[in-house]
Amino acid sequence: MFLIPFVAAFIGILLFFIYLNYSLSFKRALLVRKMRDYRTEWDGVLLEKFNFYKELDNDLRSKLLNKISVFYNEKEWKVEDSEEQKLLASARACLPVVNRKSNYYPTVEDNLVSMTQEDWFSLNQVQFEKEVGKMPLREFDGEFIKYSIEYFTNPKEIKSKNKRFFDLLNYYYKLSS
Repeated sequence: MFLIPFVAAFIGILLFFIYLNYSLSFKRALLVRKMRDYRTEWDGVLLEKFNFYKELDNDLRSKLLNKISVFYNEKEWKVEDSEEQKLLASARACLPVVNRKSNYYPTVEDNLVSMTQEDWFSLNQVQFEKEVGKMPLREFDGEFIKYSIEYFTNPKEIKSKNKRFFDLLNYYYKLSS
């Protein structure tokens, strides 16, 4: 009898956390669906103005557009930011996480439009260190960002030049099988 309130409280807390997890997933799925009408327009803009987009296959382009839909809607933008600036900033932010689960940079809140592709890759350098380790990161000799960009632009070249770097980056970014 004494344990019934504690068990009920535990079950209530457990259900609350399950609800939070699924409500966020559901909300993000709705955002992707809501933004489907913009995909054709976005595809054209990204093909024209975002060089990394051209290098992706159709499956990765679709995943990137889904990530962009969520990032675009979850972040607070300045009033003076144009729709195209928001789209390109979202694409730069989502490229490093295109094949990864992401919370979409919860600590980054301002100046999203002014951040370069290098800035977004540098934010992923911290995550790389946490997931893969300090020693593999040291192998890049301070050039993680440079190799990350090369990995996205020309993975075959980096694979032929340095198989170890390719394997580390592929383990983290998960682009090639």
